[in-house]
Amino acid sequence: MTIEEKFDEAVAEWKVHCEKNAIHSTPGPYLNCEAYRKLAAMGTEILPFVRDELNREYETELRYENELNRLKIKVFGT
Repeated sequence: MTIEEKFDEAVAEWKVHCEKNAIHSTPGPYLNCEAYRKLAAMGTEILPFVRDELNREYETELRYENELNRLKIKVFGT
């Protein structure tokens, strides 16, 4: 398994963990997870993958925001 595949697998596991712990306002419950420890243990080698993941999430958020704005214009006419 490549480092990128290991990263993708650990990120997917961590996202599920974070969704299950979304009610917490402190970082502890989000970081107390085997998947997070796997990511941390991968070291700086995963930084390009972290950047790519953040860019994907940002682009998804922008698309969502654009669609929401279009819907507001349709509904409210502004």
